[in-house]
Amino acid sequence: MRCLDALEQSQWWPKDKLLELQNERLRSLLSHAYDTVPYYHKLFDERSIKPDDIKDSKELAALPVLTKQLIKINFDNLKSSAFSPKETILSSTSGSTGSPLKFYSTKEDQLEWGFARGLRAQKWAGYELGEKTVIMRPFLPSLSKSGRLGKRIQAFFKRHLILDPSTMSKETMPLLVRRMEAFQPRFIGGYPSVIYLLARFIKRSRRPSFSSKAIITGSEQLHDYQRELFEEVFGCETYGIYGSWEVHSIAAECAEHTGYHIAAEDIIMEIVNDAGEPVPPGTEGRILLTNLHNYAMPFIRYDIGDVGVISPKLCPCGRGLPLLVKLGGRTDDVIVTRSGRTIPGIVLPRRFLAHHGVEQHQLVQDSYDSVKVKLVLDGEYAPEHRNKLNKLIVAQYQPILGEDIAVTVQFVDQIVTPPNWKGRVVISNLPAEE
Repeated sequence: MRCLDALEQSQWWPKDKLLELQNERLRSLLSHAYDTVPYYHKLFDERSIKPDDIKDSKELAALPVLTKQLIKINFDNLKSSAFSPKETILSSTSGSTGSPLKFYSTKEDQLEWGFARGLRAQKWAGYELGEKTVIMRPFLPSLSKSGRLGKRIQAFFKRHLILDPSTMSKETMPLLVRRMEAFQPRFIGGYPSVIYLLARFIKRSRRPSFSSKAIITGSEQLHDYQRELFEEVFGCETYGIYGSWEVHSIAAECAEHTGYHIAAEDIIMEIVNDAGEPVPPGTEGRILLTNLHNYAMPFIRYDIGDVGVISPKLCPCGRGLPLLVKLGGRTDDVIVTRSGRTIPGIVLPRRFLAHHGVEQHQLVQDSYDSVKVKLVLDGEYAPEHRNKLNKLIVAQYQPILGEDIAVTVQFVDQIVTPPNWKGRVVISNLPAEE
């Protein structure tokens, strides 16, 4: 809450004052990285650069882009010697880009500043702590029974109703709607593709007997056709939040809906070309992030795998935070079973793959009866490891997909998708449902 109070004040600062705070935090991070992180110490020395040579975000281009591949290769050398194992949190990405990633962070980064940015973003949508909210997301399969119980207790006290989208079907949709009507939520949160499936069902059947203040979406790209349907069905506006496991709550929409306000106090976002060089405002390019609070494993100029555009203008709301006006690279298809169940690709667990040597993965559905899981491993593994991974994937996916879909695993040397399929990890080749 201390962090949230600070962020609620700084959002109204003028652009120059925000940049002053950002650059101060950047200089502190760079000095720490040089002194305690072997990877960056070597990198600076090889380029004959000292941390003091980079005084602001405009000079970050003197450093190379940090990719997922580089992180995996230099994993141990990217850890700061200033932290003991007890002081760090080992996390992994969701694998929504097809390449899951392990990394270290701290409580201050994730649970204090990261969660505070998330709360600030929700407050822009009108949310206040304790308001009834339906959250459409699955429990992590890795959670134990006690872990699941803990999450349910936590949801109870937060006044959250968690609905698992992996169980959505023509048969279960009426039950989900009835549970929402009994709960009377003021907010609905979750993946836009999941809420879209629910809204489409409601439109075909009947209007819900509850009134929501807003829809809050994240983890996927939010499309205009989804916003339009949400407003038609639920009678409220939709607010998008752009975030990741590596960097929580990167940017979010305010009531003006002119773009996503970048949390510039905590995060530096660069838009660059394929050579890693900054492009002018208003130009589309790759998104690079520098997290100003993760001192355990600093990510400086990290290529998150998305593309975007930063506006040269500020939002009419009066906030000094820069605007991300275009975001791309996060789209998954929906898996459809013969029995009529629709399973958004985003709900399938992927984070566990990072801990089993998976470099890249993709799910392809060519028929109602089967799903193929393609895997690229990050090295040579014995047949025993591949057999174990095969069984693990089937065990994770089969309960979600159901017994009427056969899950097969295929180990391949590379996965190539067309450029316009960027970010599509789940690909359905079935005819689109009308």
